[in-house]
Amino acid sequence: MTPNSKRIAILLVLLIATVAGGQVPNSAQGYLERAATNFKLGKLDAVITDCSKAIQLDPKLVLAYYLRGNALVLQRRLDDALPDYDKVIELAPNAPGVEQVYGNRGAIRESKGYAKGALADVNKAIALNPDYGDPYTTRGNIRSEQGDIKGALADYDKAILINPNDTPAYVGRGMIRYQQDDLDLALKDYDNVIRLEPRHPQAHIDRGVIKGLEGQIDAAIVDIRAGAAIDAAAIAENQPSTFSTPFSTLGQYISAHPTKARAIEMRGLIRLMNGNVSGADQDLRECVKLAPELQTEIDRVRPLMRSSQ
Repeated sequence: MTPNSKRIAILLVLLIATVAGGQVPNSAQGYLERAATNFKLGKLDAVITDCSKAIQLDPKLVLAYYLRGNALVLQRRLDDALPDYDKVIELAPNAPGVEQVYGNRGAIRESKGYAKGALADVNKAIALNPDYGDPYTTRGNIRSEQGDIKGALADYDKAILINPNDTPAYVGRGMIRYQQDDLDLALKDYDNVIRLEPRHPQAHIDRGVIKGLEGQIDAAIVDIRAGAAIDAAAIAENQPSTFSTPFSTLGQYISAHPTKARAIEMRGLIRLMNGNVSGADQDLRECVKLAPELQTEIDRVRPLMRSSQ
């Protein structure tokens, strides 16, 4: 999962307290103050420019590195943000709030697939502040990828306990519950994701698949189509991603439950929606072979999925 504006903590309160009040002790601080104002306004290019000027004038101005790193993250320039977070930790390893820098860096490393470095960062963040929720979510993602499902669930539970609005934690926990066939609890997690982020395509599609697995086929189609309308790429079969996507998650479920006809039915319907008619036909024939009673349902809903192309 890529870091986003909700997961990347911003220490603007500390920053503004440092540079506010019209006090400009030197020009580097002046650039920093303007960068902080522009950050609040969402002018990220201006933030990066002013922070770079501040750093040029004062290479030890810690908050300039931190603010620039956050701006780069919000522009999804993750590789460029890492050196700034490295510099913050080098210059101020014991500063108040530095656990958020470790947490941010850990989230980036996790999103890039650097599990070892990410784990070290989030463990450090948790050690510095056990009540800081985001690192638990990142560690849950790492543990899930490594197959430590019990540990991952414990981390997601802790993250949600600290912050009941932690969308990525609900996604991670919901995905595990889905794969474990604990469908009712998985649905509750995805309901929370959509409550918090109504335009989260993966949540709509995964929730739709789960509803399909429970036999709620019409509700399933509504959710899957809603997710595809938000982002058509979300139902693609071959996404260049290290992490789980709705289609790959369904594939994992089918691998674990190869005779579950409704799972194969859902994959066939999504393939049909993608325009993969031959793949869809193969899945739907297999579904009917396993559960002949689903033939009538498939005949009814098949035109609905084709009309989504």
